[in-house]
Amino acid sequence: MQMTPSAAHLLKAFFRPLKWAAVAIASVTLLIGCGPAASPPYQGPRPGQGPVPNPPASNPPFENKLQQNVITPSPDFQPSPAPVDRVTVLSADGKEMTLDLTKLPVLFQAYWCPHCQRTLVLLYQHRDTVRQPIIVSTGFVPGTTLKEAVSLTEQEETALGVHFSSIYYLLDNNVRSRVLHQYPTLYFPSGGKPQVITGERTLEIWQRALSSN
Repeated sequence: MQMTPSAAHLLKAFFRPLKWAAVAIASVTLLIGCGPAASPPYQGPRPGQGPVPNPPASNPPFENKLQQNVITPSPDFQPSPAPVDRVTVLSADGKEMTLDLTKLPVLFQAYWCPHCQRTLVLLYQHRDTVRQPIIVSTGFVPGTTLKEAVSLTEQEETALGVHFSSIYYLLDNNVRSRVLHQYPTLYFPSGGKPQVITGERTLEIWQRALSSN
């Protein structure tokens, strides 16, 4: 059946707001955090700089990015069900630890993400009134050694003036891809099940999530 011009016009008018609403939602998701959660920003040669056969992947040096990509943190509390309830990580001395995400708040962060850096500073500044999560440092390039991951994270802590008592490391990219898709990502227990919020949030939202049980 052929659609009349007026009917086609009405359909376009109906779907146009839906299209832009979807774009707006996607834009907000990207703006409040670093994503997708894969690897640090590419550090190799740019197009036009000549061919470089198989350039080695490497982590960029730590950089204080507190003043980069500054946004208004999201005031929304819209957690989603967590894709996993446990994750195996490494301690600084190489011991494997399995974190129970149904019982403990865990913040996954990348040292090169400005949204993560500001979140760490915010939480640490309010450590007397806000429950401190376990920190899992991740987002390293494939093949990163634990020694390098620890060094970069220690540089981050020193430069930002923060110190968290529990820091672990997630170097397995396959596990990371199942656990998170944006930085920072907070897992927190709620009613015996883990929930997730992502991106840069207001202090009130972090307080609400971290006070859940």
